Amino acid sequence: MARAEPMARASSKTPTLMTRPAAPYREDPCRRGGRNQERTGMNGSPHADSALVLDQIHLSLKGPAGEVNILRGLSLTVSAGQSVGVVGPSGSGKTSLLMVIAGLERPSQGRVVLAGRDLSALSEDALARVRRDSVGIVFQSFHLIPSMSALENVAVPLELAGRRDAFAVARETLAAVGLDHRLDHRPGQLSGGEQQRVALARAFAVQPRVLLADEPTGNLDGETGQRILDLIFSLKARFGTTLILVTHDLGLARACERVVALRDGVIVDDHLVSPDAPAPAWAALFPGPRLFRRHAVTEGPWGRPPSPSLPLSPPPACPGKTA
Repeated sequence: MARAEPMARASSKTPTLMTRPAAPYREDPCRRGGRNQERTGMNGSPHADSALVLDQIHLSLKGPAGEVNILRGLSLTVSAGQSVGVVGPSGSGKTSLLMVIAGLERPSQGRVVLAGRDLSALSEDALARVRRDSVGIVFQSFHLIPSMSALENVAVPLELAGRRDAFAVARETLAAVGLDHRLDHRPGQLSGGEQQRVALARAFAVQPRVLLADEPTGNLDGETGQRILDLIFSLKARFGTTLILVTHDLGLARACERVVALRDGVIVDDHLVSPDAPAPAWAALFPGPRLFRRHAVTEGPWGRPPSPSLPLSPPPACPGKTA
């Protein structure tokens, strides 16, 4: 049975969805001079303007056949507001890297600093609060609660955060992804693209500082995948969110400002995307004949103007892609 909305506690006037100011964009020269180069923030302290710092991350898991080394001495710094595509073949450690970043898997060695918090010093409850307040996660398989409506799915993390306006904010966010006409539909009544839009609305409803996307278009056809990607970048620009997008598709990864390539648990390349630069030599190792475009946020991906209650910030310059 669907739960009744807590309307008695809500104001008669629909609250406006407040947005965090977008972080100023600066091209990040990080790591061009070496894989472990340290980046210094504007106030002189290392990593002061970084959304994510990975310092010599190792991840080893024990199984029946012995210990398996998944991540091996991986270091990475991502600036606030930057979009990074992480690409690599199956088994390269991409999803394990996301798990470590989100605090869902503790590294065997090394340090993770996410949204200004050193995850190694936090308890499991504290890690859960960091994910609730600062991190949005989008999976390939949607992971919606099948017994709940689209509105209830988006409202869940807001209710867990104690938001009295959870359902009002959930409505606003679903409208922003073009699903204001599907509020009461359950996941089984939605198409794959609509389910992924609900998942995106759920991830962005809390206005996360960092969005982790694991193969967000993997279960979708090409046209729907392009629309979902457009939507991710549109919402990223509105909220000033840092995006870490994991994929095996180089074409999708190059829709970001920066591409990091993994192989066997180590970074084999890290570069800013340039419209004129040829594909790197290692590109032949990865699939990805499709090219995905970045677009200016002048209208919603479904042809409707963005919600006026969601102030827009211009996206950073990025080479255009053709579908």
